[in-house]
Amino acid sequence: MDYVPYPTLQDFLLIRHNTISLSTKINLVGHISNAIRFLEDYNIAHLDLSSVNILVVRDNLIKIIDFG
Repeated sequence: MDYVPYPTLQDFLLIRHNTISLSTKINLVGHISNAIRFLEDYNIAHLDLSSVNILVVRDNLIKIIDFG
């Protein structure tokens, strides 16, 4: 189990909006797009993908949650 310092991507962005560098933002977008591509490759439909269903874990990696 990973330690999650911020409950969701939405919280991460609200708390750190002034301190997030452009490279970190680009990195997060890349991780999210790779995760979505992975879901599509395996024909997995999330149906509720939003910033509250994405966790930011160590080293700004993301985890998609709540597959219902």
